Amino acid sequence: MTATTITKTIFLNAPRAHVWAFLTKKDKLARWFHPAEDDLEEGADYTLLDQHGDMSRICWGKVLEMKPHERLVYTFTVKPLNGAMTTVR
Repeated sequence: MTATTITKTIFLNAPRAHVWAFLTKKDKLARWFHPAEDDLEEGADYTLLDQHGDMSRICWGKVLEMKPHERLVYTFTVKPLNGAMTTVR
């Protein structure tokens, strides 16, 4: 299997601390993406929930690295990927 890299860059007109909170705090994640079971923590597994149905697990992974306001690295998968993990940096 060959690894594939996709690079996407976005620029947000917001303070780093504000963006960081929306990427890592469960109440903020729920506002723009999907509800999380808990805040994201380095070294911990995380689960995002389906907000439009029965609140079942929609995506999950593990937080590999957190440098507040600078760097977030985590694995990510969804049911259709059948356990294959993607790493997001």
